Parts: sequence; structure tokens; C-alpha cells
Amino acid sequence: AEHSDAAADTAAASTAKRDKHGNVMDAEYYFMQYIGLVLALVAFACVCFAGYAPRFGYNTNLFLYTGVVLGFVSLAFHEMRPYKTQSTMTFDSAAVEHRKAENAAEAKKQE
Repeated sequence: AEHSDAAADTAAASTAKRDKHGNVMDAEYYFMQYIGLVLALVAFACVCFAGYAPRFGYNTNLFLYTGVVLGFVSLAFHEMRPYKTQSTMTFDSAAVEHRKAENAAEAKKQE
């Protein structure tokens, strides 16, 4: 039963929508792709609205430091996103096989 489940997962992954680099575009893909952007926007808002923090009973420095920390965290997520124009690094085995097939096809065209 475990073997058939693995075969079903492989078949589902092979028919799934993929990006230019062969990464499977599922919920995890979109989360990893856009979480850095969302965190960067929250960091920007924290810094922009830090001057209004005392009106709501918060310290201005809390907003500023939170914005800076979120900015660095968003940068890390931005660098780990699955689809980058210059990136071919991936940990998804199906994407690796897809990229190997693309490279082989390109090599045959050049011959």
C-alpha cells in the first residue's frame, strides 16, 4: 500500500502545474514565494507608522525595532523563494529531474 501511495504522489507531482524552473506550484510554493514580500510590507508599515505608536499606547522604538527585524527576516525569506530568475538551486527531486531533462534537450539542440 505504501508503494502505491508513493506512485500516486509521483504521478500527481508529474501532472501538477510547474514554474519555469520545474518547481511544483502548490500552496507551499506560493507561501515561500510571497511570504518575504508580505513581511517586507509589514516591516515598511511598522517604520512608517512608528510616529503614531504613542497614540495607541505603544513605544515608538517598539515599532521601529520590529520593522527592522521583520525587514531582515523578509530578506532571508526573499532569498529562499523557489522561483528566482537567476536561480537553478532546488531541493525538490521532481524539479531536479525536470531541469535535467531540459538541460539534456538543450544540449541535443546545440549538437
